[in-house]
Amino acid sequence: LLYKDRPAQTLVVAATLEAAEGLAADLATWLPNEPVLLFPEQEILPYDKKSPYKGLVGQQVEVLHRLQDGEPCVVVTSAAGLKWKVLPPQEIRSHTLRFDTGATVDLEAVVRCFGEMGYYAVPRVETPGDFARKGGILDVFSVAYENPVRIELVGDTIESIRSFDATTQRSQREIPSALVPPCSPLILSDDNVQRAM
Repeated sequence: LLYKDRPAQTLVVAATLEAAEGLAADLATWLPNEPVLLFPEQEILPYDKKSPYKGLVGQQVEVLHRLQDGEPCVVVTSAAGLKWKVLPPQEIRSHTLRFDTGATVDLEAVVRCFGEMGYYAVPRVETPGDFARKGGILDVFSVAYENPVRIELVGDTIESIRSFDATTQRSQREIPSALVPPCSPLILSDDNVQRAM
């Protein structure tokens, strides 16, 4: 495999999503110490009125994040996965929020930014793309993680960040930081809305 001799960002395109998934699994076996990323295709047609599933958009954004970091990796997708427009790199960078324990945040600005990034305000966080604010607690199911995170604040300072189970709502483990990338193929910032009008 060429990647073993010269690690670089490598794109592998399969005919179908099923073939891409199988190929990604095979490559992960052949390259156990290297990142093999699956870039999924949308399960809707272009110009369809339905919104794409946030988990898929999140997975795409996660792959784009890894590519922006410049690290060598193998990205596997289908031919249909190539036809979709994706967010420009500067949009992904500028609309990815990072939360660190001990940092100060403006909760109102964060909630507004979540809305721009495609996250939905809900009473209880259960699926990727959900967030809930309960006093000094902010729960968000970032599309970058398998489980949602709970950010506990004292005033404007982050006291702790924990992952938790979406079903039981019980904390699992404390983590030092959390990333929340966009979960929509369209950022609804004031600038983008003005440009569209």
